[in-house]
Amino acid sequence: NYEVMDSSGGLVISGSFQPGDTLAFRGIEFNLEGQPQAADEFIVSASSFQDVFTTIERLATSIEQTVLDDTSRAEVNNGVNAGLRDLDQALGNVLDVRTQVGSRLAAIEAQVDNNGAFALTMQSTIAAIEDLDYAEAISRLSAQTQTLEAAQRSFVITQQLSLFNFL
Repeated sequence: NYEVMDSSGGLVISGSFQPGDTLAFRGIEFNLEGQPQAADEFIVSASSFQDVFTTIERLATSIEQTVLDDTSRAEVNNGVNAGLRDLDQALGNVLDVRTQVGSRLAAIEAQVDNNGAFALTMQSTIAAIEDLDYAEAISRLSAQTQTLEAAQRSFVITQQLSLFNFL
């Protein structure tokens, strides 16, 4: 027989366990392998934060335990399995952070390149303003103004034309 209790000690479900059965409650499912003994129990709780060094320390502690019987062997196996799983998750988190840092560094490098290009453009603009030959600039502006006015007059004349003007 089995009983599932919540964190306050209240009974959630109970029943007769058969090997291979799936225990399901509150959206959680468990598949137990092997033959449970009368005093066997396990606890399921929400995961908690654990740094990498604590994970390594717990794994080392599990490995160093003395195996005297099947119960202690199961405890060592469970501890080592949990430690390896936690270590794998920690390494996954390290890779995620490394990826985020890498993408941020790439964005910073791109911005540094953009800033350098902008500074170069500003320096050439400042140099062009400082080295300006005013007589040449005035004559260039005058020529461009005359060209613009001629283009505008042509546009106005063309816009007023219609098919009836040609008939």
